[in-house]
Amino acid sequence: MTQLSKKELTWSAVIGLALGTVAGLMISLSMVKEARKCEAMKRQNRLLREMVMFYQDQRVTDIAIEKIDTTSVCGE
Repeated sequence: MTQLSKKELTWSAVIGLALGTVAGLMISLSMVKEARKCEAMKRQNRLLREMVMFYQDQRVTDIAIEKIDTTSVCGE
């Protein structure tokens, strides 16, 4: 195996640096896109959870009101 000249070594380093930079940029852009999807999913899950809790509370309140109405009618 022969030793590389200074010029070849420099070009090898430049090419390696360029390829590494491009690969790193592509990976980081992909990860940013995935992170945005995850954030959107988290917001959607939070909204759905709030909706479910709201309707559960409404249902419990409606049942309680029905029981109060039934009790007052039956008690008279």
